[in-house]
Amino acid sequence: MVSGDDRPVLWRVVYNGQRNRTGGAWDAGPWHPDRERVEHFAAWLRSMGHRAEVQHNGAPAPRS
Repeated sequence: MVSGDDRPVLWRVVYNGQRNRTGGAWDAGPWHPDRERVEHFAAWLRSMGHRAEVQHNGAPAPRS
């Protein structure tokens, strides 16, 4: 898949580095072309009590 400016769409997990933290800094994983793999890793982080979201390279980062 390619975005409107011909860059490949990439995905990453954006998450809180500490469990059950609602504010503060977010950490981000590396960009990856496989959304399914990124979604799986985000679900794993959530199962461990972290807030985790999936971001693509055309979307703004989550706010704290």
